[in-house]
Amino acid sequence: MNNTVNIYVILLNDEEVYVGYTRNLNERWIQYKSSYNCENSHTHQEIMTQYMRVHGWYNFSIQLVEEDVDKFYAVEHVEEWVDAYKEIGCDIINKSRTKGNARKTRENCARCGLDINSRDRARHQATMRCQLLHRGFGALPLP
Repeated sequence: MNNTVNIYVILLNDEEVYVGYTRNLNERWIQYKSSYNCENSHTHQEIMTQYMRVHGWYNFSIQLVEEDVDKFYAVEHVEEWVDAYKEIGCDIINKSRTKGNARKTRENCARCGLDINSRDRARHQATMRCQLLHRGFGALPLP
């Protein structure tokens, strides 16, 4: 299984406005166009879809900026690109947290109450330990 993604930027009239990641750039662009054409569609890129509806699909293009990024580090790479584009004066509309903002890296899991890395929340909540604690069975003994 391929564990890499590609980082892309969406441009409005050749100006960078959004940075994201995907395994397949062509499929992602088709998803944006489908979301643009169907107003009732809700996608994880809703902010970009709404932005496209305001400015018109024909004014946008997509460009690959980095290939074969380990998928577990994709968010960090996106944030680095967002920071880089902001530094050169681009109006990036990403809602992702960037290094300029104070970001919380530790949190208590909402399901089991354990202290976890906030970036690993989904992976943690899939563990047997979290699931058992969530269901009230108590913690598994650590090896």
